Amino acid sequence: MAAPEFGRAAGVLWLLPVLFWNGIVGGFDTVLALQYLRERRARLEWVEVDATVLSSEVVSNRSSDGTTYMPKVRFTYRFDGRDHESDRYSFGTFSTSDRSYARGVVQDHPEGAEVPALVDPEDPTEAVLDASGAAFPKGVVLFLTPFHCVGVWLIGRMLRAFTARRPRAGDRHFRRYAAIDDEDRLILRQPRLAPWEVTLLAFGVLSFICVFPVFFFAGMMGSGSLVLPVLTCCAVGAAAARRWSARRLRDPARFLHVDRRLGRFSFPADEEGHPIADVEELVLRSRETNVTTNGVPQVDHSLSAFIGDRRVAVFRFRGAPEAGEALRRGLAAEFGLAE
Repeated sequence: MAAPEFGRAAGVLWLLPVLFWNGIVGGFDTVLALQYLRERRARLEWVEVDATVLSSEVVSNRSSDGTTYMPKVRFTYRFDGRDHESDRYSFGTFSTSDRSYARGVVQDHPEGAEVPALVDPEDPTEAVLDASGAAFPKGVVLFLTPFHCVGVWLIGRMLRAFTARRPRAGDRHFRRYAAIDDEDRLILRQPRLAPWEVTLLAFGVLSFICVFPVFFFAGMMGSGSLVLPVLTCCAVGAAAARRWSARRLRDPARFLHVDRRLGRFSFPADEEGHPIADVEELVLRSRETNVTTNGVPQVDHSLSAFIGDRRVAVFRFRGAPEAGEALRRGLAAEFGLAE
């Protein structure tokens, strides 16, 4: 089924942030993927030879953001009867604030030391000292996880926008809260993040929080024995958040059920309800909050109905200031009340 015209237009608006954000994050992913693939190829296909360390030092770089450190090891090796030199310690030698990592590399490769090196047999000028994966920045994988969550959320929102249908004229706010609107019933629901959004939010927040202790104890290089369990714990926490969110979404207290066949309404949706014909007036009460979403102040709205001398709850929700009156007018028309 083709996307509605409104959906295509709304989806295009999401396309630019999707491409921009995921393009940047994808660039970092590409660098890490290439490092992993080159290390794997070196382990499987390159030839091990004896090498001699010519020099070994920690190179520091000072900037306004602080000082970073990088190990620099230069070595010589002989392959196929010819001598070569290289300064490639690993395929991903990063300059980081973790001085202990750079210092450890230098201490393990003192000047004059005999060490093994891997040489590309197809291009003997290419050699590396460490292709074990120890230099792979596992901590960066954890650091990038929140950015991946944002990227997936943007893609999800774009896909939802592409499949969205144009709301009827004049009832934009009313339609935003309508979960079901057919010949038999009208169901209004309080807006909540979808379970998949809650999952991404929880996973992103938990991994962002965990970045700081991981970097503190293991540095940017991290450790597979530390990063993997941390990511697993974050995933478990995200799954628990999703389960909680799904349960909240099914809470009858979030729904107003209008049965058009029986002429009754109920809020919460699992209550017996009241006859629509007995409703004499709909009253809106709104209370300001300190919450702002996308620059729009959020207001707690409460709709009540007068049935004789009784006042019964019809719907409660939080939304834009004008959303309360829009829903009151929409429900007044639904109940057949004169304005």
